[in-house]
Amino acid sequence: MKKFTILTLFTAFLFVGMTAYAQEQGGMMIHGGLGIATDPNGLGESVTGFGGGFEYVFADAMSGTVEYYSYSKDDATSGVLGIDYKYYFLTDDFKAFGKVGFTSITPEEGDGFSSLNLGVGGIYGFSDNLGAHAGIDYNLAKPDFDGADPFGLIIKFGITYMF
Repeated sequence: MKKFTILTLFTAFLFVGMTAYAQEQGGMMIHGGLGIATDPNGLGESVTGFGGGFEYVFADAMSGTVEYYSYSKDDATSGVLGIDYKYYFLTDDFKAFGKVGFTSITPEEGDGFSSLNLGVGGIYGFSDNLGAHAGIDYNLAKPDFDGADPFGLIIKFGITYMF
């Protein structure tokens, strides 16, 4: 049911919008897509999830983002909530950014943990309102999970709607 609600909200936002250049103060974006956590359990396997987020530009080329991704493998699910600060150093058709933020990872079973994260990425605008995004996040926390690196490197890509 959660997946249906998230997809419904994402679809609704795609059809509602006001045109604004996304890297100017007051600009907003929603993101949706896939995330791939590379080898989170130290077993040589990646974990794929989906999610999305909301971004608000509070000053020219600077924004805050809140996003949530859900990762599942073998009937085990983990939720990843991120709150990030982004700085756009390119703001043309291709918008490149660096980011720093806070991530909270909560597995379905067991203890969760929080981490500082760093990342880089970009958005390529197909039009004033629609683009594709891709990025790499790295969580700095190293909790002791039998030597594994849980959700250390995450690759994300998907669609961005700017309004």
